[in-house]
Amino acid sequence: DDPSLTELLANNKLLLENIKEQKIFTGRTDGNKYSKQRITNSNQEKVKVNNVLAENPESSLKGLSLYLARMSQAFINMEIKKTPMNAKLLSIVQDSQLYRLIDTLTVAQSKNKENAFDLSIGINGLLFRYPTLFNNKEDFVSKQKRTQKQLSQVNKSNIQSVVKQLS
Repeated sequence: DDPSLTELLANNKLLLENIKEQKIFTGRTDGNKYSKQRITNSNQEKVKVNNVLAENPESSLKGLSLYLARMSQAFINMEIKKTPMNAKLLSIVQDSQLYRLIDTLTVAQSKNKENAFDLSIGINGLLFRYPTLFNNKEDFVSKQKRTQKQLSQVNKSNIQSVVKQLS
């Protein structure tokens, strides 16, 4: 009932009526269309990346290092699961032609999880790390080898540039 409050309310309503409506998300006409397009694009990218596990790496330094980089990228982006990746890594290590190309293969106890291990594969001057893997530790341990070469570690911050460089 206070006249000053009713005047203030009326004044605020007047001011609000004079404000022009603006779109918050400019360039976005139909939200559903945009979402569907993004979902379709991301599904297509996942299908492309998931095919990494279905492919076989080339028996060359560049081919194997590109394959490991693409598989690392898919793993970092959480597009592939550890179990199928672990199986693929084991098949690479057990292939004698591919194993000869590997400079370094090391297995270390995982610092993050019990009964897990970290696998590092060095090839073509790059070091790919696969943390907290399970199963097949003994198979990898029996194949370990080391090199005196200086290797650049591949991680989340440089995986994109490594894949571009090797492609």
